[in-house]
Amino acid sequence: MDELTESKIAQLFPRATLEIVRLWLPVLEAIECPSNFRSLRFVIHTLDISAQFEPELFSQTFGVPEDLINTFFSITAEPNTKQFVEYSNTTLAHGSKGDKPIYSLLFEFHRIIDAQLAEILLLFLDHYSQHEAEITSRNKAEPTLSSLRLLYPDKKFSPSYLAGLNPEQIAKQLLHLKDELLSGDSHEENWNKNMRGRIWNLIHFYQVNWSDRHKRSRKSKQALRGSYRRNKPERLIGSDHLTTYALKKITFSEEYLNNGVSPFEDLPPLSVVNNEILETPRPAHEIPDVSVIRDGQKSKNKKRSINKSVTQSHNITALSRNVLQPPELNYLINELFSSRVGNIDGIDNNKLRCITLICLLFSRELEDVLSLQISTKGTAPKTGFHLRTTKNGVFHTSFKSTTLRTEYTESPNLHKARSLLAVSLPSEIIRRVKSAHLQDGTIRDSLGTKEKVLKGVQKLLETLNRKHHCQISLKRIENHLKNYVIATERFDPVLLEPLIGKEIYYTRSPRHYAWYYNTELNQFVHKLWQQAFPTLPVQHQSEFAFTGVSDDDIVGFGSEFTPKLAALTNLASTLRLELSKWQSFDASSSLNAIIDYHNTYTLHTIYMLLCGTGYRAVSNPLPSFSFALMRYSAICISDKDSALTFSHMRVIACPTTLKAQLKHYQHHLDALARLLSHNRTYESNQLRWHRSTLRFIEMTSKNARLDWHFSAKNSQKNDGLFLFFEQSDNGELKSINAYPTTIRRQSRRLPQLPLNCGRHYLRRYLQINDVPQELIKLQMGHWVTGENPLEGFSSLCMTEAINDLLPTLDKMMNEIGWESIPSALTRKRQ
Repeated sequence: MDELTESKIAQLFPRATLEIVRLWLPVLEAIECPSNFRSLRFVIHTLDISAQFEPELFSQTFGVPEDLINTFFSITAEPNTKQFVEYSNTTLAHGSKGDKPIYSLLFEFHRIIDAQLAEILLLFLDHYSQHEAEITSRNKAEPTLSSLRLLYPDKKFSPSYLAGLNPEQIAKQLLHLKDELLSGDSHEENWNKNMRGRIWNLIHFYQVNWSDRHKRSRKSKQALRGSYRRNKPERLIGSDHLTTYALKKITFSEEYLNNGVSPFEDLPPLSVVNNEILETPRPAHEIPDVSVIRDGQKSKNKKRSINKSVTQSHNITALSRNVLQPPELNYLINELFSSRVGNIDGIDNNKLRCITLICLLFSRELEDVLSLQISTKGTAPKTGFHLRTTKNGVFHTSFKSTTLRTEYTESPNLHKARSLLAVSLPSEIIRRVKSAHLQDGTIRDSLGTKEKVLKGVQKLLETLNRKHHCQISLKRIENHLKNYVIATERFDPVLLEPLIGKEIYYTRSPRHYAWYYNTELNQFVHKLWQQAFPTLPVQHQSEFAFTGVSDDDIVGFGSEFTPKLAALTNLASTLRLELSKWQSFDASSSLNAIIDYHNTYTLHTIYMLLCGTGYRAVSNPLPSFSFALMRYSAICISDKDSALTFSHMRVIACPTTLKAQLKHYQHHLDALARLLSHNRTYESNQLRWHRSTLRFIEMTSKNARLDWHFSAKNSQKNDGLFLFFEQSDNGELKSINAYPTTIRRQSRRLPQLPLNCGRHYLRRYLQINDVPQELIKLQMGHWVTGENPLEGFSSLCMTEAINDLLPTLDKMMNEIGWESIPSALTRKRQ
């Protein structure tokens, strides 16, 4: 295979300067990048996010100057994928995990890279590069790298054991884990043979203390049994019940034979005792037959029970047991802010109360809380508390990136997103944390192991439960805030991620369309705490000022595809300007003029549809006017359905401006069909069929209509409503559906925006205008199994939901500047 060269890298990244190319070459060689750059896009994403979280450590590991890191990755936004077609391949080459373990490690981690993994990964790679000669000479590269790749995502393993300031500390933590697994009940419950080997490999890696193995051979029981002939037993002389088996012919070294060594010395003598069978086995026909009777009703009841429990868990209410009730919260908060002295198992009660309070306010598990950093004097930690004074404190956290680096990452039309965030803390919370006298470093350093702290917290809660006759557990405390947000549906669950520090089940889809300022995050946190904990003795802030946090009014966090209002306003005005250039006579003067005007008018309608409804950028949006439910001001869309189900088909609200534009577009298609009836007969008939009100009369059966519906809602091959006319290579005019690539080609004169930008802007607009979460899920199509909006536990019907959404959607369309424009080809032209 060809080697990596500077010229190849320059061809892959045309925007890269010679200086940046020379920086990339040793990095790609260090990570064992293949010469065809297969799947490099995902590996670069892992490196990019790691550099954002840990720029100093990244610079130390790969030798890239810290001031050039942003330029180093910015040139990867527009790669030359035409020449290197495997750059974005979603799978590695066969055998890569063994041949290129570093590269496969970075590839596998691109899905889960976050602040914690970035620090662990860079520290690991830095230690690897320092001792690479020792590791490769002992053939330990692949076992060590595969151990990290398989161990970190393991649910039974806590990643906090791999987090530390240096390799020596990490090795001590892994040794402590080894002792825990080998001792007591943990040995029986948690011991995993595969995990054991991976932990052993990492301990030796961080200590660099491998020892040479001495090979010893020993015959297995199976090999010993195979040395005898078992087809002809021989009776031992002088015994009635003992027999033996003859040995097979054994090959033996001639050197041993010359020195008088017998080949049979390694095999033990064998004798078999023949016991008489006391009971005569029954014939086969007398053995009773055991048949398993399948109970269909029992199976149905089991499935029904599972569906019911799933529905209940995804539609919890504020009265659910998973949510702490007001009396329980009152007892708990009074206890957590108590200053009574004492200790449990050698741990100060104030420290246990502080840990429990953090679990409650930030909805973090105990293991994650113990991994948080405390800083009172030094620099701010990446994840943890920076407590400057008793009145000035910040909780630093991070938000996992929602996308890979693309050509739009540096676009001035989109909001910028960062990963590191800061939450301002009320002075009462700061004083409560400082009163616990936690030392600088991780909270675990001040308290000890998780098992010890867990035991102390459980005893503290047991005393509280006995005193007030309640049932408050640590699990309910850890999950209270999440369940409260889901139950009340007043807050965006995506804003919980910075507090929790990880993705949650309910934000898998919405997080890709959410974008907020850092100040909005702080307002949300304080408002959430105020409503979720009404008895919390805290004076909440209304304004937030940060020291050491720059560009709060410019850079936020979340989706990197969220457009600015000015960009969408520019898009709408540009489309209106393109249409205003056409007069009625000019638009219908020739076939080419008709086609050009139709393409411009169709493009205007498509962008209005994408921005007004949150339609995904799919092929052939709104394939039939039968899906436009004008009587109800609604549209039925299927932008994420499978071919044979209605799993994601939904009815959403249609803004008034868009409704009027679609009516104009219907008349436009009527006029276009008449004008094309002579030159383009097929397309004319197709448009007439779409506009005909009699097309379903011939479909007399239910199955025929259902088959049409299946073909229409996934009509990538069938001609839909939004057709563009383009010239082929031989000069012929051909009609093409509104595919994403087709819309891009028609949008060359427009502001450069991703096609999904309207969907991103719509969700943010609905969120900042305090629209209920259920209505946002309805419009966006974001729900999980058993949690369908307007179903089961909802008090709304479809028409009420649409009427509630329409005023906000109409306001958004007016702010952007969308207008319904009659076609110049019709009598309704202006």
